[in-house]
Amino acid sequence: LASGRAIVGRSFKYHRPRGIWGSGVEEPNALVDVESAGGRMPNARATTVQARDGLTVKSVNASPTALADRNAVLDRLARFLPAAFYYKTFMWPDWHLFEPRIRAMAGLGVVDRNWKPRHVSDQINHHCDVLVVGAGPAGLAAAA
Repeated sequence: LASGRAIVGRSFKYHRPRGIWGSGVEEPNALVDVESAGGRMPNARATTVQARDGLTVKSVNASPTALADRNAVLDRLARFLPAAFYYKTFMWPDWHLFEPRIRAMAGLGVVDRNWKPRHVSDQINHHCDVLVVGAGPAGLAAAA
């Protein structure tokens, strides 16, 4: 936003322009791929990534950029593309001919094939002996 970029992404189906709507993890539109010396974070929420020198940030679901997306022409065809149209339209001769391109157009982010987890966490399961749900008279009586 500070650099003057209002469009940070594109919608999944029609590739309509999307800007930043929220300020934290609830932000639905600003999904970006972030590359740094530490590796790549695909589909990071732009509003939760701390800006610092050396970051390369690219919008996802847009080619070549979010501002000049080639697939934005789909928005003009919206009335001809009802919900689930591709499941009905591209069945013949074989769905598998069309599937890779449809998935590429709707895809989000690029996965780093060399990614390794930083550490493995132990699984912890918590159990309770008694669980009282509710703070009304019945719940308080049961807890007592």
